Amino acid sequence: MRARFSAYAVGDVDFVRRTWHPTTRPRDLTLEADVRWYRLDVLATVRGAIGDTEGTVEFRAFYRSPGGAGSQHEVQPVRPRGCAVVLSRRRRVAGGARAGCPLTEDGVVHYLVDVVRARTEDHLRVALDGHPSTHPEDLADAMVSPLRAIGRPVARVHATDFLRPASVRLEFGRQDAHEYYDQVDTRALAREVVDPWGPGGTGRYLPSLWDADLDRATRAPYAQAEAGAVLLLDGALLLGRGLDLDLVVHLALRPATLARRTAARDAWTLAAYARYAVEVGPDQIADVVLRVDDARHPAVVFRG
Repeated sequence: MRARFSAYAVGDVDFVRRTWHPTTRPRDLTLEADVRWYRLDVLATVRGAIGDTEGTVEFRAFYRSPGGAGSQHEVQPVRPRGCAVVLSRRRRVAGGARAGCPLTEDGVVHYLVDVVRARTEDHLRVALDGHPSTHPEDLADAMVSPLRAIGRPVARVHATDFLRPASVRLEFGRQDAHEYYDQVDTRALAREVVDPWGPGGTGRYLPSLWDADLDRATRAPYAQAEAGAVLLLDGALLLGRGLDLDLVVHLALRPATLARRTAARDAWTLAAYARYAVEVGPDQIADVVLRVDDARHPAVVFRG
């Protein structure tokens, strides 16, 4: 359901077509360019999981259009085929059918590559934001080859290569949650990487700035972004920092999961993530939210 809703939200008509049952799929399928789908609430499901022959899903989808904001409430029949496909004949449907069909790790990668494929920016700035236990760097690395396979050059940057010097970062000790919250030099990250990749920017960027282990500048040479390139930036606590990003993917954990995954020696950092949840609300402002409480079965939830 959420993956198909996301396809409507980003204009991925091919994904919508593939997940629409051929007996009811319109011959000429187009999506309304002036309608922005930004929220999906799944209200109820009856069967529709893998192994079932049919089922129904009830949802409410919210949108904005030139005529104003609104929502659409439907109960849709679905027929599973590995991942279920929608049977409804309606064209303006915010969502589809994935009831009981969790994504695999590879499925998440392919989904995100499809989202990038739908974007038209010459230089696309993508951030993968998540607690260290969610390993956003691994997801970013996994996207590199598939993106290159569709003709998009890729540059990788780690937010941890833009940490503040230890004299600033550890001014109030090694276990200060406030300093941990601001440990990334986001001004330098914007100046040296994000802004040059943006519209009107030079494309000349610095792959890394600071070696936190040696506590000195990396002295990395500047690089030039290729035409059509995608910047994949990974890190934690990246949202709400004034970084002008084109697409943000947040790897979300419930508070209980976050606490369980945090080592006892790092429990003091939980206050920073609690602050992040309250002050920034990454689940609400990220373009794509991945629920990764169970890393084997991530769930994609779109938020505009």
